[in-house]
Amino acid sequence: MSSAQDVLEIVRRWFGEVGLAGLELPSGWFGRPHDNLHKLTWSEIRGAKVFLELDNILHLVITAPTTATVKGNDLRVSGFSQLVFDRQSYGSNPTSNAEIFVSGVLRFAGQGSGLIQ
Repeated sequence: MSSAQDVLEIVRRWFGEVGLAGLELPSGWFGRPHDNLHKLTWSEIRGAKVFLELDNILHLVITAPTTATVKGNDLRVSGFSQLVFDRQSYGSNPTSNAEIFVSGVLRFAGQGSGLIQ
């Protein structure tokens, strides 16, 4: 079992090594499976919450994550009490589109883990 700080350190280190990754939410792939690659552009911790920003536009707030595991080129975050995924729409009038999960696994699929490159 890890703390939110441990999870954040693992995420930062993993993205530092892998660079780009696909995003699979508990509900399934964001975008077409294995088609989109995302970069970690900002990350922070506040108490038990881990804040991740991908591509300056996708935001993940992970509350009380307990596990971050790396297997091959995949990173999986689980054991959270809540995961909020907020994606901003493009254009001159951006709107927020949020999804909330209370269980499941957040998966980042690094290059070389079956992604089309």
